[in-house]
Amino acid sequence: MRLSLLRWAANVSSQRSLRFADSIGNNSYGQVPGLTVYLTHVKWITGKNQLEHYFSRYGPIMSVNMFFDAETGLHRGFASVTFKNKESANKAIEQRPHVIDGDIVDLEPYVPEISIRKKDVTL
Repeated sequence: MRLSLLRWAANVSSQRSLRFADSIGNNSYGQVPGLTVYLTHVKWITGKNQLEHYFSRYGPIMSVNMFFDAETGLHRGFASVTFKNKESANKAIEQRPHVIDGDIVDLEPYVPEISIRKKDVTL
């Protein structure tokens, strides 16, 4: 029962993220270069509301996304926070390290992956 509930919650969260991304015209998680920071080493007990509360000290937040394993429904240990302005994102980056739930959470600016086709690369 509990695993089913976790899967349902992960699915609902994913659907909300997709609707949000559609509304702002960015990737499927609403991540925006310059506004989004990427978090790793997030403890499994840390929740979305807790991340939003913690990072709101740096400025207004547009969205918080946590990423879950599709099979188990468990949190995968990473997340993203999208701020409403670049100054807030930069402030969060500058004031590293961040300790949440007793552990250091790594934080990096979001940089979108660039797809490069091999035939286009000349060395």
